Amino acid sequence: MSSSTTQSDRKSDSTAVFAGHSSNDQGATTTGSNARRPFDAQLPATYSGSDKQEQARMRQVFIDQGGLDVVLRDLRSSDSAEARAVAVRTLGVVGSPLTTAHLIAALFDPSPEVRRAAAEVLNQVRDPAVSIGSLHAFFGTDLNLNQSAPPIESQVVEGATQALIQVDNSLADVPPSTVAHLQSPDPEKRCAALFAVVRSDAKARFNVISKYFGDPSPDVRNAAALALSELEPEQTAELFSQAIDASPNHSSNIGNALIGSGLAAKAIDELSGEDRERGRRALCMLMVMAKINAVEPLVRAIEEHESVVVRGAAIRILTLNGQAELAEAAVKRRLKI
Repeated sequence: MSSSTTQSDRKSDSTAVFAGHSSNDQGATTTGSNARRPFDAQLPATYSGSDKQEQARMRQVFIDQGGLDVVLRDLRSSDSAEARAVAVRTLGVVGSPLTTAHLIAALFDPSPEVRRAAAEVLNQVRDPAVSIGSLHAFFGTDLNLNQSAPPIESQVVEGATQALIQVDNSLADVPPSTVAHLQSPDPEKRCAALFAVVRSDAKARFNVISKYFGDPSPDVRNAAALALSELEPEQTAELFSQAIDASPNHSSNIGNALIGSGLAAKAIDELSGEDRERGRRALCMLMVMAKINAVEPLVRAIEEHESVVVRGAAIRILTLNGQAELAEAAVKRRLKI
């Protein structure tokens, strides 16, 4: 018997097992879209047994034999909302980490039925890459999540005790895997995801990054500052000004992130550089910081910086921002008057 014949027989037998038929059943060998309907329909029943090893084996057979690809194709391209919702729930039965990104993408499906199914399945599978709290916040009372599931608090890692950024339509064209990491309870994954957003072609990159100045983790807020500075390097000050205007309640977070990320120190050092354009952009950035009262780096520059140019620029920025007394006090401390 040839190797190809053996593989073909195995595939036929495996498909028959999922479909609930013997290998001699006509339903197991039917081709076309109708062939997979018994296959999909029998999947939840196949997984309902208590034998965990058998469940794991059948899950792997399902993936190996292309069942997962079929379901994902339905989810992506079916015109029927009902079919897409069935595909979502089948992904929940499969229970593979490979499905998380696709489930998150389904949260933005135009059909409420599909969105609700995706949220319920994500709540059910409890992938640690997903903040369950954000699902509750996004869907509110419209979603009847499984009340027997573990408490939301048990899914939150140390240092992330506040609610994460809510899922909304600004993430609709962000790659699903990136969305999953943006919603992760792990701050490091959220940081990495912000830089992935910068590298993506998403139209709402600015909006997505700006939202994360409200993240509970200082590290993530610092990453948001660095990500925003990479978005349009020649218009960094303008982007930060827009972020402040869009979220005035986060202005102190933005100021602290500019300091914590090192962007403020970099701007101050560039004031004394030979590149005039860089110096101009640095002045603009520091003016934005002064606007939101993030003046600590400017005061420290007056007190400690060795460059006369930098000290003079810091004094002018504070004075132009109506904080001449603050600049004068810093000068006196430098001179120890």
